[in-house]
Amino acid sequence: MPPTTRCQRLAVSLLLLFIVAACSGEPKTSQQVAAVQQAVAVKAADTASIGFPSFADNAGPPPGWTGPVFQLSQAFPQTLPTDDSLPFMQIDFRTNTVAYLQAVKAYILAGNINRGNDSAGNSLDWHTQSNPVRPWYNMPWRTTGTSGREFVHGLTREFPAAPHSLDTAQKNYYDTYARAIYNPVAGFTVGQVWPSATQGPDVAKASFSPGAVVAKILFTTADTTDVPEASGGMQWQANIYPNSKCKSDTIPGCQRVVKSVRLFQMDFAIKDPRAPITQWVFGTFVYDRNAPGTSIYDKMVPLGLMFGNDPEVTASTQQPVISESKILAVSMFEHLGCHKRLSGPVDNPKSSCISCHMTAQHPSAPSVPVVDSVTACDSPKNAAFWRDLAPGTPFLPVVNGVKAVALDFSMEMTSAVQNYFVSTHPTAATPKLSAAMARPRDTSFYDVVRQQNQIAGKGAKPK
Repeated sequence: MPPTTRCQRLAVSLLLLFIVAACSGEPKTSQQVAAVQQAVAVKAADTASIGFPSFADNAGPPPGWTGPVFQLSQAFPQTLPTDDSLPFMQIDFRTNTVAYLQAVKAYILAGNINRGNDSAGNSLDWHTQSNPVRPWYNMPWRTTGTSGREFVHGLTREFPAAPHSLDTAQKNYYDTYARAIYNPVAGFTVGQVWPSATQGPDVAKASFSPGAVVAKILFTTADTTDVPEASGGMQWQANIYPNSKCKSDTIPGCQRVVKSVRLFQMDFAIKDPRAPITQWVFGTFVYDRNAPGTSIYDKMVPLGLMFGNDPEVTASTQQPVISESKILAVSMFEHLGCHKRLSGPVDNPKSSCISCHMTAQHPSAPSVPVVDSVTACDSPKNAAFWRDLAPGTPFLPVVNGVKAVALDFSMEMTSAVQNYFVSTHPTAATPKLSAAMARPRDTSFYDVVRQQNQIAGKGAKPK
């Protein structure tokens, strides 16, 4: 079988150089030996410098493609940055929520938009490694599995939007695709966990420092005739599945195609010691086509933030008041999460931002509540999802007999670590870990969402 990856091709080149050097029948001068040694050194340096791939080797741009091609931002800081201005850290997110959210939005957008085009005419917006204000970074090992990164803009497949999630009249299922970016403080931790493309993750170092910011832009495949709320939004091209029924590109009719997606949501997570227990603040902006302003980003309006799960709030709570989510009024439909905890329109209405992200660990834990009735939010089986956990506390301390390591609320880190172990199969000698890693993570969302809607009596067609 011929070599199929860049690393394999370079490895073959190294091997050929050694063969030529060893097998040539003529005597070698010192100059010839030095030349071979130098060539080998250059090839080895090339191999080391390749780094993590930006997308799967078999999912790159087709011949003749002239559009943008995503490049993973992976020049992670080697020391913890201390020189980044974080104005939102001076604003009380509980008492001055709107100002805090606007400051976060300005921080995320700075240098990422209004960049113009490159020499080929492709937009430089969200080309985060060349951001003139501050670089942003990406998580390695998101290139495998059914949710793996596509080549145009580096989007990964996320939680699907079930009927009535995006619009009250929505009838069909739609896919969500997203890209997460990490500021220099967060990028430092990502680089500590993933120090080299030639070695596995150091999960013990998955602890973000205060001031770490993770931002995510989320796009929908929604048809605007079914979801008018998506009309007029920013469109990107992406190499994605043709419909939400597709769980693998090996299924006939499910090969990825380049098609348009529309910006619908923008999320963030900030490591902030002022947040009691969790030390994280999560927030969401949503696209409101009727909002004032001339820019698409003017129309990305704040939905709210959350810093805890309000563990005491259930259906039996007398006059429940959510205090650890700050929800703002918007002019569009929003389903929110359980008992009005924060959850964006493309997120799970049977959960919340923190309920999902606090399950981040290795080996992985279920990230969505068990759905066994229409009262899933209050099912005793789901009580664990409404706790407030501190960083470093695994959601499930032991998985299949293996002690779990918390990944500090980073679901993308969880997916990346699992992708690494599933892809490299290092667990043959550790059957317990192999069993713990066996649960397919990427496809479970779709089954859960459809189960939720079957219980609620909602029928819909995937799109």
